[in-house]
Amino acid sequence: GMEHKCDRLVIYGQGIDGCMAEYMIYKKRSWLHKVPEGISPTYAVLAEPVAVSGRAMDRAHLKPTDLVK
Repeated sequence: GMEHKCDRLVIYGQGIDGCMAEYMIYKKRSWLHKVPEGISPTYAVLAEPVAVSGRAMDRAHLKPTDLVK
């Protein structure tokens, strides 16, 4: 529930190199999601930033039509 406070949290691409390779080795219980067939890498890389933005909007009780100054 509060993964950001975990002392043992491992984030691939942040502190662990090799995530931009064609293949990589990862731990068995890692949080990885396979990109579905037909989704281009151009769009697949946006999944995490869009999820973070959506979560931030939800926590701030914002709607997509709200204007933040």
